[in-house]
Amino acid sequence: MQEEREGVTPRRPARTARAGRRLGLAALLLLATACSAESAPTDASPPSAPPEEPLVPLAEASDMPSPPSLRAAAPDGGEVTVDAIVAFWAAAGTDASIEPPTTLEWVDVRADGEAVTLSIGAPAEPSRIEVRASPDVDAEGLPEEERQISAVCAPQSRAADDATCVHRLSKDGDRERIEVRIEPDVVADAPYLIVYGEWAVVDEAGPGDGDDGADGVHENSASWAVKVV
Repeated sequence: MQEEREGVTPRRPARTARAGRRLGLAALLLLATACSAESAPTDASPPSAPPEEPLVPLAEASDMPSPPSLRAAAPDGGEVTVDAIVAFWAAAGTDASIEPPTTLEWVDVRADGEAVTLSIGAPAEPSRIEVRASPDVDAEGLPEEERQISAVCAPQSRAADDATCVHRLSKDGDRERIEVRIEPDVVADAPYLIVYGEWAVVDEAGPGDGDDGADGVHENSASWAVKVV
């Protein structure tokens, strides 16, 4: 089990996952109990659990052999590419996980107007995008979890008008990317951003043979660190 770093690896809610036999899609239910990044699956569900909904095209998500990079506007007016700082990532029979850092270097990005726009090089809709904003960091560059502002980003098509963070799947030439837009309220006094994403994939062994016991479906996750300047 990989070590979590405070404020860098979000504690994810427990989830259940099932592989759709006909559609080949993951149906994920968000549960009420918070846990660590490698929690055991559970059959429990909240009293008023939402209906299951296919969220992630598994065939596309399974075609991601390594954590995607993130792109953003650079302070000099160009564009900067940001690699993942930590990841739990297994796909295509390989393990491309990235161990949590002991020190952290932040990549400077600039806001697009007032909001911050980020682009994740992934061809499949995520099951979760979360942004954690911090006002400052310690001597090792790590944020203090107690002072972070957390915003779960909603799909743009289903987001409320006053949503502080939204994401959508968009085209970049002949490639697809996840565009994340973070509103000014999130970063006004907290410029250090940890961006966290999850994608559901089917284990190559097939349904029922996955290590997590959830019908062969597991979640890959990655985090990126940027500072809005």
